[in-house]
Amino acid sequence: NASAISHTAAEAGTYVLRVEAADGASVGFYQLSGGEPFTEKEPNNDFANATAIALGQLYEAEMGAGDTDFYKFTLEAGKSYSFRSTENQTGGAFTSVEFFDTENGTTLMDDSGWADNYSGGNFKIANIIPTETKTYYLKVAGNPGAYKIVSRVNENFLEWSNKGEPNNSKTDADANGSYQ
Repeated sequence: NASAISHTAAEAGTYVLRVEAADGASVGFYQLSGGEPFTEKEPNNDFANATAIALGQLYEAEMGAGDTDFYKFTLEAGKSYSFRSTENQTGGAFTSVEFFDTENGTTLMDDSGWADNYSGGNFKIANIIPTETKTYYLKVAGNPGAYKIVSRVNENFLEWSNKGEPNNSKTDADANGSYQ
């Protein structure tokens, strides 16, 4: 991304930052950093030791030889969430990316296509909409190297979901406008 803003506060205090698209409608990821970065906590190679992550925060991680990283987070039923990796330095695509709704459970989304569906060997899982409010898990495996992981709550999901109907004809679909 070619656009960046940098600010160093003159004094300690509370600061408010508002981020919105120039067109007021576009949705996308952005990165906000400040202070010490959030990092994965090793060992996190199984469900019991999964690194708890705060949604919306960027996490720096390191994949060791033969390593698997687990992350856990609480998702609220009916909201939409997205997860992705950035700055993948593992020498290629991740070998496995899986999403679970319970510890030691069956994967909701296996690694069929998730491990390398985003530029630079990164993954992106978009618009997860849980049916229950509870703890969910993300499992990532790959070659040794650093990577970052970020998540977000898609706040205007209901707005998006209501935009699609009626769409029984091309005329109806065109009237709904672009999703971009």
